[in-house]
Amino acid sequence: MEWFSGGVPAAIAASRVNKTLFIVYVYDDSPASSTTTEAWNSSLVRGTMSSNQAVAIKIAKGSLEHQQFSQVYPVFIFPSVFCIGLTGKALAIMNGKQTADELKEKLTEAFQSEAPPTQPEGSGASQPPPPIPPRPSQELSQSPPPLPPRPSSVEGKDSATGGAEAEEGEKLVPPSGGHEGAEGRGQSAAAAWQGSREEKLERAQQTIRQRRREKEEAEIEVNSELINRPRVTSLYNLCDVECVHVYVV
Repeated sequence: MEWFSGGVPAAIAASRVNKTLFIVYVYDDSPASSTTTEAWNSSLVRGTMSSNQAVAIKIAKGSLEHQQFSQVYPVFIFPSVFCIGLTGKALAIMNGKQTADELKEKLTEAFQSEAPPTQPEGSGASQPPPPIPPRPSQELSQSPPPLPPRPSSVEGKDSATGGAEAEEGEKLVPPSGGHEGAEGRGQSAAAAWQGSREEKLERAQQTIRQRRREKEEAEIEVNSELINRPRVTSLYNLCDVECVHVYVV
């Protein structure tokens, strides 16, 4: 039987690297240990060990390796055999004298319990998953939507503003004619006409300013609607949204 030549820490590291069972045989000078050692050297046990991968170490009672191993698995009976899996759990523990047949049976059970489950032939689990379709690389060529026509209310306000200015201009023309040289109007009539003219001019200017302000506000509102309108610029945007729904479901 071929045993691991290093210590317990090195044997544990080799078992983890190779992903194999870690087998520990602790013996003493008793006749039971001599019988178990002969069983390890039999052709039955050696054939079982050679057909399976494992890191096996032989430890004498009272040695440094025995003390290190006993910190994890205390040993009170000699000889003892421990079959430890990859997770550190003992899959099989054999205490006392072991024959070749008994040792082979327990080792085989430990190897089978640690082996990964095999999938039946023809099952759907062994089939590879269907390939994922490639992502389209061509961007969607879409021209931006045309700008909406200018609201007629703005044009109406422009024409209304021009008509109001012309109307107010006509009203501002002072009355012509009159009796030349007549002094019947007097200074009081001239002062009254001058005051009425200034009031009309002030009202016309206020009206013009108000309508210009309304026109500017209408243009700002139209521009804001055009800026905030959502647009589809690339096919990647649509694919990303669609892919999220497909994979989540």
